[in-house]
Amino acid sequence: MQAIIISMFGIFLMIFILMPCYLSLKRSGRNKKLRLAVKGATTLIAVVLSYIGYWKAMSTDVMDNLPALFFSRSVLVGLTICLFADVLLGIQAYIGGVLFFLGHIAYIVYFIELGGFPIICIPMISIFAGIALCYFYRFSARLGKEKYLYCIYGLTIFTSLSLGLTLPFTFGILGYPLALASVLLVVSDILLARNTLYKETSLSDTVAILYYFSGQLLLALTIYLAAYLY
Repeated sequence: MQAIIISMFGIFLMIFILMPCYLSLKRSGRNKKLRLAVKGATTLIAVVLSYIGYWKAMSTDVMDNLPALFFSRSVLVGLTICLFADVLLGIQAYIGGVLFFLGHIAYIVYFIELGGFPIICIPMISIFAGIALCYFYRFSARLGKEKYLYCIYGLTIFTSLSLGLTLPFTFGILGYPLALASVLLVVSDILLARNTLYKETSLSDTVAILYYFSGQLLLALTIYLAAYLY
């Protein structure tokens, strides 16, 4: 019961307190340092929950009920990298983008550890990448040489998405929240790219940020609750 209460408090603090504060500061355009601090604090909640879950699993017999790789350090690395990426993106966009790329790589490693690399992922990646290419191709001239970096990043997030979507079939019931988290994170990236290249509205920005924080939180809560409830 205590774990559930803490989880609910984390959700409330992250989604209903800190995220609205971050969005308000972002739209006001003032106090950049405070804005980045609030953004980092929002992701920090997810990181802290994941580490608490990991330490709990390492110190108890929960490993007897779940595969050891479920508490792999790769997911902790991914969440931690994204924490730094959140802050650095507002200071140096290129470095922040590279860190998010590395964060997705860590998630890919984690998903492969849990469910392997099913052959169905290859056509899934191709389909997702093809759809994205058809939509974003009109912006290629504006991007210049950066379009190749966008393509590499796109292949990475679609690999993460494809692997995540197969987890309910390759890993079981705990694969469902991980699959949903992968969807939220990738859709958030796509919306942010659309907002940057096409047109950002208050609604689209809110949805993109909500999906991003929800995806990170869902990853962390899956680790945290599994450590306490199994």
